[in-house]
Amino acid sequence: MNTIFISSGHGQGKTTTLLNLANELIERGQSVTGVIERAFVVNGHRVAYFFESLPEHEFFMAARRRHFEPRLNAFEFFESAFKRAGRLITREADYKFADELGLLEAEGRGLWPAVLESVHENRARTMMLGVRGDHLEIFARRLLIDV
Repeated sequence: MNTIFISSGHGQGKTTTLLNLANELIERGQSVTGVIERAFVVNGHRVAYFFESLPEHEFFMAARRRHFEPRLNAFEFFESAFKRAGRLITREADYKFADELGLLEAEGRGLWPAVLESVHENRARTMMLGVRGDHLEIFARRLLIDV
């Protein structure tokens, strides 16, 4: 299996790039599965995050902001959404997508169990992972990939 990381800083187009790649593969008739994470922004503040399923393009809420104070735990994460996203990531397909691997996944939670299962069981031709630049080495090491 090929594992491809799309990595950059905050707001620099990782999600857009992954979504464009997924849509191009779908248009070419390739089997695609996984999730793209979308932020819902109000007055310049991210107030919620939604997963967009691939290839269905259905949205379901992953997290919502509890408060606007700049501290940890500002968001409430919905375990049921991450379980659903995990089922999407582990479905059979040639191309799998998991977007916005971050602190939850660095702790071994969130989408990480589904990503590991897919990579280690070689369940796709290619795994596409969206990762913030400051987390890239963490995930590459965990998958035993040199960056």
